[in-house]
Formats: sequence, C-alpha cells, structure tokens
Amino acid sequence: MKALILTLLCVLLPAQAQFLTQENYNTPIRIGHAYFVAEVVDTPQTMARGMMFRSHMTDRQAMIFVFSRPKRVNFWMKNTLIALDMLFFAADGQLLEIKHRVQPCRSSPCPTYPSRSRRVQFVIELKAGSAKKYALKRGDKLHVLSRKRPTATSRR
Repeated sequence: MKALILTLLCVLLPAQAQFLTQENYNTPIRIGHAYFVAEVVDTPQTMARGMMFRSHMTDRQAMIFVFSRPKRVNFWMKNTLIALDMLFFAADGQLLEIKHRVQPCRSSPCPTYPSRSRRVQFVIELKAGSAKKYALKRGDKLHVLSRKRPTATSRR
C-alpha cells in the first residue's frame, strides 16, 4: 500500500518527485486537497531541533510535530534559516489556525508564535507561501496516508 501511495504521489507531483527519496521526508500526508511528504518529529530532541539550520525545503515537503495530548503550543524561529507557514491542527485533524510567512529570528530574544487554541495536537510547518499556494484554510482536514502515528485520520 505504501508503494502505491508513493507511486501515486510521483504521478501527481512530477515536478517535486525527487524529494520522495530524501531520508527524513517519508510520510505522505494530505491537507484538504493538497499532498505533501512529511518528516514526523515526535520526540523531545527532534521537536526541539525542528527546522533549525535547514537552508531549504520544497513546497511539497512538510514537518509535522506530534504532541502527546492536545494543548496550547508555542513555537519560535531560533536558528531557522527559511521562512515558514505554521499550521495548527486538533486531534481530529481539523486545521484550526494558520500563521503565514513566519520569518526567521533575526534578533534576541526571538519572538514566539503561540497557538490561540488549547486543542492543538499537531503542527505542520511548510515552506512560506505554500498554505496560500494550495488554498489551505481553517477547517481543512489532515490525513496521514501511511504511518500509524500520528493518528489524525490515519490510513494504512
């Protein structure tokens, strides 16, 4: 099934197919009608590092932060080299909030970007502008297409 999904993504995303072979981006996801390949970060170490020190990402790559329970979350852009869109999702996969074009931290202390909701269980970071490019909006659903965790509408 995973091979079928990856093949489908290669057909749907021919211009971006090269990223499917990158080691960390291995979990196909869909938000609304847009498909991405995500790197899942779900340990304290990987969550603390996030997108730090990465110089690029394509507009079809994503990083998904998985929290153990729904809560209000707070992000910052320390040591992040590229601008990002931040998408905040509830446990049921509903997109609650989008922060567009969040810029890298260029001062000390770094500004923070808290969620408005206390129901956030997943945060997805995309290349800045991707949320608008793919018309993502509040209420869209997150579907994880191949991995058991995270659990928002996961499919095997």
